[in-house]
Amino acid sequence: IPRNAFYCPADQQIYWSNTLGEILAPFDESQRAGDQIMAHEFGHALQGRTGIIASSQGIRQGLSDDRARLQLGRRTELQADCFAGQFMRSVSVSLGLQQADVERIQRDFFNSGDDVLSGDPNYVGDHGRGRSRQSWGSTGLGTDQVGQCNTFTVPEDRVR
Repeated sequence: IPRNAFYCPADQQIYWSNTLGEILAPFDESQRAGDQIMAHEFGHALQGRTGIIASSQGIRQGLSDDRARLQLGRRTELQADCFAGQFMRSVSVSLGLQQADVERIQRDFFNSGDDVLSGDPNYVGDHGRGRSRQSWGSTGLGTDQVGQCNTFTVPEDRVR
């Protein structure tokens, strides 16, 4: 059983734990973290259907450097955050989101950082630090231009 949620490329479905709400409760400033997580997984579905995941995994398998593999994985995850921000933007009217909600959603992106969740500011994980997740989620919230979510061509310091 997943602790959270995930996208399965084999069947192109998104799955989430029936305890997701309980898991998120302490961190969910916006009361939209569940929506945001589903949007992140939808971002992976977009990556899956466009070949980004397969390409990224193929390149990643050919890398011998663990640090480079981890960084490539983060680029994929942070792009999914950007797509999540775009999704949240696209449904903002139907969800009745106000500016205060957007600011809380941005904090939720930050709160989902590997360093924040681990409690270790030096932790290097596969999803990105709070500042990176917030930055890419905010980029998505601020644009409807898919090209703005290209995490694969930005400098390394933008995908930490």
